[in-house]
Amino acid sequence: MSNQTNKLLFQLEQEVAQLLLTYLEKFNITFERASQIAAFILAHLPENMTDEQVMKILPSLDDEFIELAGIVQ
Repeated sequence: MSNQTNKLLFQLEQEVAQLLLTYLEKFNITFERASQIAAFILAHLPENMTDEQVMKILPSLDDEFIELAGIVQ
C-alpha cells in the first residue's frame, strides 16, 4: 500500500470523526446514527485499498449517509 493511500485514508477518517463529534456535540445526530456511520466507513474503507479504489468510492459515501456530503464533495 502506498503512503499516499495511507495519508488519504487517514485524512478521510479524521474528517469523518471530526464531523461526527461536531454533530454529536450540537445534538444534530444520535449516538446510534454516529455509530452506524462510523461502522459504514470502516467497512467500506479497509486499510488495503489502492489510491484508485479510494478515489472511486469516495464520491458515493454520502449515498448511504447524507451527513457525509460535506466531506465527499
